[in-house]
Amino acid sequence: SSLITDAAGTTNINGGLIRTTGAQTFNDPVTVGTAATVFESTSTGSITFAQTLNGAQAVTVNTAGSTIFNGNVGNSAQLSSLITDAAGTTNINGGLIRTTGAQTFNDPVTVATAPVAQATIGSTQFVSTNNGAITFNNTLGGNNDVAVNTAGVTYFQAAVGGGQTALASLTTDSAGSTIVNGGL
Repeated sequence: SSLITDAAGTTNINGGLIRTTGAQTFNDPVTVGTAATVFESTSTGSITFAQTLNGAQAVTVNTAGSTIFNGNVGNSAQLSSLITDAAGTTNINGGLIRTTGAQTFNDPVTVATAPVAQATIGSTQFVSTNNGAITFNNTLGGNNDVAVNTAGVTYFQAAVGGGQTALASLTTDSAGSTIVNGGL
């Protein structure tokens, strides 16, 4: 079965695991409060965060469907890390993914053409504020500007723009290093 929250109020996740056979749709802002929080659909249900996702915790999202971030992630309380599984896809529509540690995207990532937050930040940004690696283990695409900022290592393990819409631009910061193993 599925899980849907309304748009009014907030959702606080303090149990560590949200598992459904169907979709999960969080229409209100979500805050995670458990050291490791897993959102999981055991089928192909989409997991959608319609607004922000915050909390100084590790978050893993597992679904053979779509993982959708329509709001900013880590804008008021940075996640400690973020991992998506290899099945399915990830859509970044909010414009900002910010963690203190690592970000690992194991499935294809598509950034929105005009993210919700683009008016304030100007591009889709992947940020680790504490030297965490930012890893794209599958393709990265979408007709938008993308900035990847970490003093750690940025990994592109698959083609950027390959099999998807080419990025408008790609920028990495001068701190850390960038390893391209999948082509651009």
